[in-house]
Amino acid sequence: YQVRNILDYVYPNKPHVYAAATAAGKTYTTAAKFELYYRTGILKKDDKVLILPSDKTILRRNFGSQFDIFFKDRPASFSWRAVQDKNELFQAIEDEVQVIIGLPQLIKDHTKHLKKVKWLVVDEAHKWYFAATIKDIIRKVKPKYQFLLTGTPFKFNLHREDYLIDYTSVSTLYKQGYIGDISMQVLHTSLALSRLDWVSMVGNLKEDKRINQEDLDRTFTEVIEELIKILKLPVKNWKKLHKLTNNALSVFGK
Repeated sequence: YQVRNILDYVYPNKPHVYAAATAAGKTYTTAAKFELYYRTGILKKDDKVLILPSDKTILRRNFGSQFDIFFKDRPASFSWRAVQDKNELFQAIEDEVQVIIGLPQLIKDHTKHLKKVKWLVVDEAHKWYFAATIKDIIRKVKPKYQFLLTGTPFKFNLHREDYLIDYTSVSTLYKQGYIGDISMQVLHTSLALSRLDWVSMVGNLKEDKRINQEDLDRTFTEVIEELIKILKLPVKNWKKLHKLTNNALSVFGK
């Protein structure tokens, strides 16, 4: 599945979503992807790659440290650097570093200095990709290709026609020994599901399992009702609105 995500999307015509759970090796795959591309000339010497880890400093360090480990026993075909402030970013640009790893909140203020960005990589893409910060970076940097890493592809599934989504299931990772001790349970559902409806205890529902529209509507309504109970009123002083939100389904309809 790692080889597939490297070789099958060399020139993607849409953002490529690498959808795989934690422990799938998405950071190593990223390192291997650009090692191959630079080494074989798919990426030229002056082509740039911009990697945006999630918004936490520790995640930027983790991404950089994983690159350190990956290239510990093999020389990289490209230069790369994890930058933590404006000075380090400018130094990396001046040094013509090919792959720059930096948090979105740092990069967004200095996009005009980033030239010839061929690939944009967004980690934890389900959280950041749809944020205004990332949209602004994409609009200004204008990367030709996008590589989106996520273990939670639901937001991308809603607009599947806009992305190339490559799924790696939990059962695949389990069979290959990357994860273990899996316990999957349905805590509550109004749907009549049984063990026979699942591919396995670590897989998805069987492809021939169908949920009819009536059951789908009923369970969705139950979810909405529970959300209303939890969310309640966002603005405490608006008592009239509070009455509406308490009875939102009857007021606005399903």
